[in-house]
Amino acid sequence: MKNIILVILGVLSFTIGGALVLAWPVFVYLSIFEFDAPSRGPWDYPARYAIVCALLAYPIPYILALIFLIRQWHRDRFHVLTSLSGLIPFLYIAGFFTIIVLISTTMSHKTIAPNVILKTDGTYYSLVDNNGRVIVDQNVISYEVIGSKQLVLVRRAPLRLVIDNITTYNLSNNLYYAVNTLNGSVSAPLSKSEFQKKYALPDESQVFKDSMQMPGE
Repeated sequence: MKNIILVILGVLSFTIGGALVLAWPVFVYLSIFEFDAPSRGPWDYPARYAIVCALLAYPIPYILALIFLIRQWHRDRFHVLTSLSGLIPFLYIAGFFTIIVLISTTMSHKTIAPNVILKTDGTYYSLVDNNGRVIVDQNVISYEVIGSKQLVLVRRAPLRLVIDNITTYNLSNNLYYAVNTLNGSVSAPLSKSEFQKKYALPDESQVFKDSMQMPGE
């Protein structure tokens, strides 16, 4: 009776796992869209290739589990874990997406000052507080933390366009803001000259640079 139950479990688990393996061409097709989003830096596309390759490798554990099942069957060592090993593709994919979500969450958020978080969706940057309230919305170009982290100076520019996965901003029409980290208030927008004079900033200040420090860097 026990062996019959184990056989039934084995047939069910490997049938379900096999159905997922048969869906592999669908995953191959969907993986194409992983490369549609704009690049987030020189590391981005190699990371995407690695992610796609890791995802599309999920049939390999199923094949290994099937070989293991056959060997255990011939050795008369059939047990519950052997029967359920056909579900390995589901565990592989579930673990894969869990890791991706954790990495994405880590890479898309960076605390730059108390109650101020730099957030990106892969293309645009914004500042939010610890409760998710938007402080400065999209198109943040650069920032600098001063005054013992009591002020975050922010440079924001209108988005021009996205060509060949490269985001271009209109850097000739920047606005500058000061975020008070103690109460979350934001100053009125100022021009570069006004901003530079008010906060006595040298030309080499980080907030005046055209490159954004990626979260996690």
